[in-house]
Amino acid sequence: MPKRTSTAIADKVQRIVLDNGLRVLIKEIHAAPVVTFWAWYGVGSRNELPGITGVSHWVEHMLFKGTDGFAKGEIMRQVSRLGGYLNGFTSEDHTVYLETLPREHLELAARIESDRMVNARFSPDDVGAERTVILSERSMSENDPGFLLYEEVQAAAFRVHPYRWHVLGWRSDLESITRDDLYHHYRTYYTPGNCILVLAGDFAAAEAAELVHRYFDPIAAAPEPPALRGQEPSQSGERRVSLRKPGAAARVQLAYHVPEIGHPDLPALIACDAILGGAKPVGFGSGVYLGRSSRLYRALVEGGLASSIGCYLAPGIDPGLFHFRMMVRDGVSPQDAECRALEEVERLRAEAPEPAELAKAIRQMRAQYAYGASGVSSQASALGYYESTVGYRYLTAVLDAVAALTPDDVRAAAEKYLRADNRTVGVFEPTAPAPETRAPGKEVAMLYSVIDRPAFATGGDPALPRVQESFLDNGARLLVNESKHSPAIVVRGSLKVGGALETDDTAGLANFTATTLRRGAGGRSRDEIADVVESVGGQIGCWCSSERVSFAAKGLEADLPLLLEILSDCLRAPTFPSDQVELARNEIITGIKDELDDPHAMAEHDLHELAYAPGHPYRRHISGTLETVSRLSAEDLAEFHRRCYGPQTMIVAVVGDKRAREVLELVERSFGDWAVPGVADFEIAPPGDPPNVARRIRTMKHKSQVDIALGYRAISRTDDDFTALNLADNILGRLGLMGRLGKTVRDDQGLAYYAGSSVEACLGRGLWKLRAGVSPAHVERALESVCREINRLRSEPPPADELADAKSNQIGGLALRLETNEGVADAIHDVAYWDLGLDYLARYRSLVEAVTAEHVMEVAARCSDPRESAVAVAGPYED
Repeated sequence: MPKRTSTAIADKVQRIVLDNGLRVLIKEIHAAPVVTFWAWYGVGSRNELPGITGVSHWVEHMLFKGTDGFAKGEIMRQVSRLGGYLNGFTSEDHTVYLETLPREHLELAARIESDRMVNARFSPDDVGAERTVILSERSMSENDPGFLLYEEVQAAAFRVHPYRWHVLGWRSDLESITRDDLYHHYRTYYTPGNCILVLAGDFAAAEAAELVHRYFDPIAAAPEPPALRGQEPSQSGERRVSLRKPGAAARVQLAYHVPEIGHPDLPALIACDAILGGAKPVGFGSGVYLGRSSRLYRALVEGGLASSIGCYLAPGIDPGLFHFRMMVRDGVSPQDAECRALEEVERLRAEAPEPAELAKAIRQMRAQYAYGASGVSSQASALGYYESTVGYRYLTAVLDAVAALTPDDVRAAAEKYLRADNRTVGVFEPTAPAPETRAPGKEVAMLYSVIDRPAFATGGDPALPRVQESFLDNGARLLVNESKHSPAIVVRGSLKVGGALETDDTAGLANFTATTLRRGAGGRSRDEIADVVESVGGQIGCWCSSERVSFAAKGLEADLPLLLEILSDCLRAPTFPSDQVELARNEIITGIKDELDDPHAMAEHDLHELAYAPGHPYRRHISGTLETVSRLSAEDLAEFHRRCYGPQTMIVAVVGDKRAREVLELVERSFGDWAVPGVADFEIAPPGDPPNVARRIRTMKHKSQVDIALGYRAISRTDDDFTALNLADNILGRLGLMGRLGKTVRDDQGLAYYAGSSVEACLGRGLWKLRAGVSPAHVERALESVCREINRLRSEPPPADELADAKSNQIGGLALRLETNEGVADAIHDVAYWDLGLDYLARYRSLVEAVTAEHVMEVAARCSDPRESAVAVAGPYED
């Protein structure tokens, strides 16, 4: 097997500085045939002034609108057609662009980033269209009370520093910013001396460096951007803000001022963060959640006061905030939740943590750093973030500094910074109760006629994962990929148990059962399970859909026996303690009420209710209803588990640095003696008669944006035409910037922040969904545009170049989807779950290439029959 890559992200990094001031980090990572290219600009909301807040984020959008070297839409098209991934994001301190591509296409990323550093166009028409998109993004965020409260807390915590406004900017500024404002900001901050490039992946460092010199040396140096002048004065007393609007769940946020990144006190504050809320991931898309054994989770969630709580340290280039956020449980006052959280903060200020608790936090942090070394994107993001703030070597230095802390160091930092007069408190209190049921909205006659990822298994290509398959005597199926590319070992698995085994009267039973599995099992309490797993920096989870219970685990290689032991206990021997069942019930009810106040979620729920007949499992929401969840008992959960859980349909995929034979022995030890005769099974029924009511409008006047969901009852994942449907969906709503829908509804017309499509992969006829988020004034126009695009796809074969791009995207994206152990584990599990055959990966290219334009059109027409469709609209809109 290949040699394992280094677990130290900052190791073996080459740093060069060009004559024009551009800084470059290069790291060879030969774990997968993938490369990534990141451009970090030193500009964000901290570089803005009143009147032009949000300008940095808007400029980021404009850099996807075309340059001298790439016509409008070409950047997205060029990357997408190769199966690559690209994105951009803006924070308080940075604006970042990235491309992740198959290894042979690194030069394309260099061409894109060098060109848009100097040649972005900012046409007036594009600026005007994008204003609507930006305002739509703002409106989408305003639908979330958590966003509104965060914005209030930031504005109160900072009086002078530009961290006081959100990256999106104030609405009034977004309505008045001009094309000249945008272009001036671009020319001021998009210079080589204000940029850091990070290149990581399967290349030779010398060749990558030559590429950078070739494309970026010709760019002239520019004056340094203006320095930030405002400094935030010290806070000398608690500040409080309250927000009262219609909503479902109360929320509380706390924010304490903390020093900038690199400050000597920061390592101790990182330890405070880990003790109070669990150590946090390092890098893009890596790491695990480690908060279930933390002090705040124990006190607030397990204490029955909050349905969720988290804290995160946000050090920036300038002094920032240490945030605490919680969603208050249904029936609990936000004041009680706040007081309990503050008790935990004060306890850490008054008493040094036990040495064992600090040692656990350090182990968690080391595990998160090891996970951060798992993929090229994760490493590049971490290197770029630290190099752009304090220097990339701080990645190593801060871990060493945390490891050297004493318990008294941690208490002293808590006492110094987590004090009342350094705190801002925000409380959101709903002014109206949440609806008690999912009452239908207004239903009228039809006015108009999320993405399945292909699964992969072993093949002859040495770049593809080699899978070894075994079966236990009880029927359980094991798939192992031996990989030395990462210190993380990943488990993915499932049982054929889900909402399809419920009735309308017991809706939510399967989910309630899965949610409670790890709350006591195999002789361990919920706290003991959380402690033993998180003390080694590991994570386990269980969740449910209509058709399966999924389970997962992640940890370091040496901890696989422990993780499998805990998973076995949770799946085989849950105890459903009555107190934990009640806590889980309250969390689920709070979540349901929160969704009742979310237009995006309600449009999704309404679409499914319209599309499927009463009693069909796809019609029910997996969480159930307020009524059904309220009456389910611990005995109901135990009986469902006894009747439905067994090894006969279990699939387990394990990817990591373990020999397949050793993994098989461990799995046999944990699951081999599991025997449950005659577990319940199900078949998915047809969806029923076509919808009687084709359109539902749910008016939510207190929201800012309308969410639209249009769906067609399509085909099963196992249907022979699914590959063609996936290509049709790629063309319609995913390719490039959300496909044809994105180009028409977002890019050309500027009607929406998002507009795209997805196919539900199901055992039965899942939905082909078209989604958009729009202003209330644009609902009808957006629906007309969406329907026009689906009708065009179902009546005209796609042009040859568009179909070629879609095929290339599907085939070329294979390497990216298999970049990490998680990606490989998900892929090989899905191959088994859908019974695609272990040669599927080897056949995948030929399957895609065999699809013709006529086949795409025919399948699109078959799967978008207007008689099989429904539309749901939710938000501040009345027909």
